Amino acid sequence: DTEIVRSEGRRPGLLSLEFVDDRGGCIKGVQMEFTAPGGEVHRGLNAYDCRYGTGGPPGEWTVALTPPQGYSLAPGQANPIRVRLRRDETTELRVVLVAAPR
Repeated sequence: DTEIVRSEGRRPGLLSLEFVDDRGGCIKGVQMEFTAPGGEVHRGLNAYDCRYGTGGPPGEWTVALTPPQGYSLAPGQANPIRVRLRRDETTELRVVLVAAPR
């Protein structure tokens, strides 16, 4: 499941994602596609650690996820994720991935 971990005033329109397994271990290699409120698309990959951050204009964003090989999103996990970025706030999301059945 995705949960909002923290949302606090820091910098305008920032989104921080953390990808973990069902035991809290770090998952690298998640591909992300962010769609901004105006339809502009950005892509990202958390290649070096379990976190990835991006930002942009306030409003409703969509984040589509492609887990790395060997993983899938936890049952019930929305994909894409819809999140509202607010001016002067950083919103942190934790996304849980599970080992894919063999």
